[in-house]
Amino acid sequence: MQQTIAAKRQLTSHSDQLFELQRSMLRLERDLTSLAPRPARDHLGDSQPAFYSRGTGNATRVEFTHGGRHNSAQLPQSNLQRVHYYWSEEGIVRLYWHRLDAIAGTQPRTQLLFPKASALTWSFLDRRYRWHDQWPPLNQTTNSDHLLPRAVRVSLRTPTYGDIQRTFITGAGG
Repeated sequence: MQQTIAAKRQLTSHSDQLFELQRSMLRLERDLTSLAPRPARDHLGDSQPAFYSRGTGNATRVEFTHGGRHNSAQLPQSNLQRVHYYWSEEGIVRLYWHRLDAIAGTQPRTQLLFPKASALTWSFLDRRYRWHDQWPPLNQTTNSDHLLPRAVRVSLRTPTYGDIQRTFITGAGG
């Protein structure tokens, strides 16, 4: 009887971990496959590119505008949303704002994805089909405020499933 109870607990734990992985991956996929070439303003009023990354390796932070924001109340508001991803010791953190352009004093909402992920790296595919570790690419000579990657590759390490790599086609075309 105790073996059956222990097996059920273990099965439930694995099922919960798989559900969390799938939920997190779906959230990331929805954000990345609906990129919008709309720059945003930060809380100081400065323009931020539609998509950019800062830092390297686990310290990389990615921020972008995406479409498809749900509006079940049918309020007069944009379907665009600004999101920001970064790695922390708790896992991958997703910040999001209710307004596309930040207002001084407003705080983003926080959502933990991929709990206990121990690594996170990003790669970005440009219009010439070359991968870059940062966005916009270093060799970018034109205004990059509206520039979006064709695809984004995310690599992360989870305690249960090990290394996971996924490439998302953004549909941005350039």
